[in-house]
Amino acid sequence: MNISLCLFVIIFIYVVQLGDVWSCGVTLSVMLVGAYPFEDPKNFRKTINRIMVVQYKIPNYVHITPD
Repeated sequence: MNISLCLFVIIFIYVVQLGDVWSCGVTLSVMLVGAYPFEDPKNFRKTINRIMVVQYKIPNYVHITPD
């Protein structure tokens, strides 16, 4: 197998796994809060920007313990 093809496959698998972890976090957020963590229904570009800079808020009614 070509080395560049092996590297591509390894990177692709790694990126897919990161995407799976990220999507699990978004799903958990929707289950707990009832809304997407980055959603701005009026401005799609703003939503993408919030995702890229990891800008989100946890609502006051969601209680997070240090445990």
